[in-house]
This record gives sequence, C-alpha cells and structure tokens, in this order.
Amino acid sequence: MKLHLLLSICAALTLCTITHGETAIDNNLMQRMDEVGPKGTVSTLVYLVDYVDVKSLSDSITQANMRFADRHQLVVESLQATALSTQGSILASLRSQQGVTKITPFWISNVIRVDARPDVINKLANRSDVLHIYLNYSIELVTPVRMGPVEHSDNRGGVEPGIT
Repeated sequence: MKLHLLLSICAALTLCTITHGETAIDNNLMQRMDEVGPKGTVSTLVYLVDYVDVKSLSDSITQANMRFADRHQLVVESLQATALSTQGSILASLRSQQGVTKITPFWISNVIRVDARPDVINKLANRSDVLHIYLNYSIELVTPVRMGPVEHSDNRGGVEPGIT
C-alpha cells in the first residue's frame, strides 16, 4: 500500500509541463526539409512538452529508501505512464494524416519518431503538446581501417619500443 501511494504521489509530482511561446524546429531539420522538397520524406524526433522529472523522482525515491527493484519499477512505470497519457492524441492525429510513412513512439524520453513530409512536420510544430522537433540523423557505421591477422610482436610483455 505504501509503495502504491508513493508511486501515485511521485508520478503526480514529477510530471512537468514546460510553457513555451513557439515550438522550434531544428535548423538542420529545416535545411533537410528544404532539400527534400514538399513531396519528400524526412525522419524526425518529436519531443513532447510533458516529461518525467527523473531527478526529482530519484530524490524522492532516495528519501523513501526504496529497494533497487522497487526503484526500477517506479521509474519505468512513471516514464511509461507519462508517455501513455500524453502521446495518444498526437499518435491518433499522425495515423490519420497522409504523408506519414513511419511512427515510432518511445516512452523513455517521451519522444515520437515521425517520418513524414515537410507539411506534416510543420503542422506538428504548431501543436501545443510538442516542445521541439529534431532531425533524426541516420546512423553511420565506421568500417575498420584494416582487416586481417594480428601481427606478432617480439616484445610482448617487454619494454615498449622507443623507451630506453
């Protein structure tokens, strides 16, 4: 009972809303939207206004002397509850719009990946529940400089070359 009460109190206290005047679209995203044109698709990360203040939640957990497993459960459930309660309307809106090719909601940071046309992204930027929209950069793998067998060294375990 104590845990559920603490969970309810912490979740209510840690849900934060940032007030802002205008949602900013990242400059790199704006540039990418110009490059692809009105019919192209851009991959974005949409950060929502509501989020869990993990620092405050952590402080309250520390004061309550919670066990690690209970702490983990509380943090995960708080993050999931925030995403569940705040992402529903934006997800429904995105699913009904043309020009959206991919939607992936994330709960760990209350972010939604949206691959869509620039007009859809601009509409998202005008929503009151959207804080900021960033370009979702593609991940580039680094190829090894050289491949092959490892060279054998005569001084393994000995003095480093160049040191006298």
